[in-house]
Amino acid sequence: MKKKCLFLTAFAAIAILFAACTSTHTYDKNGVAFSYPGGWSITADDFGNSLGYVKLEKGATTATIGWLKTGSDIGAEMMLQNALADIQTQGAFSDFTAEPVEKVSYGTYPAIAATYNGTAGGAPRTGTIWVFKAEGYVVNVDVEGSAAARVADEREFKVIEESFILK
Repeated sequence: MKKKCLFLTAFAAIAILFAACTSTHTYDKNGVAFSYPGGWSITADDFGNSLGYVKLEKGATTATIGWLKTGSDIGAEMMLQNALADIQTQGAFSDFTAEPVEKVSYGTYPAIAATYNGTAGGAPRTGTIWVFKAEGYVVNVDVEGSAAARVADEREFKVIEESFILK
C-alpha cells in the first residue's frame, strides 16, 4: 500500500510539473498577439501614441517586443542598425560584436536579423534582434541572455515566434 501511495504521489508531482512546463498563456493587446509558455512572465507592458512594447523574462533570458503603428516608410535596416547601436552605446556590454544582417523570417513575417555577443557583468551574453514591417507596423524583437540560457530557452521562445500575429 505504501509503495502504491508513493508511486501515485510521485506520478502526480511529475504530472503537475509537466503541465506547468507545457501550459501556454496568450498576450493579445494593441494589435499584437502571441502565445508564450508557462515559466515565462511578462515584466513590462506599455502602449501609447501608436508605440508599444512587452517584455518577457524566463530566468536569464529576456525577450522584448516593440512595435510602432505607422504609415511612414521607416526602413527595417535602419531600425535594426539603430537598435544594435543603442545596445552598444548603453555600456552594458563590453567587447560588443554583431554578426552581419541576414534576411530571415520571424514567424510568418519576412524579416532581417542580426546576432550580437558581448560580456555583461563578467559573463558572456548573446542576443538576436529581428526587425520587420507588416500590416502597417514596424516590429523589433530582441531576445538576449546568457549563451547557455539562450540554448535552453530556444524551443520555448519558438512558441512566441511561431504564434506571433499583427492585427
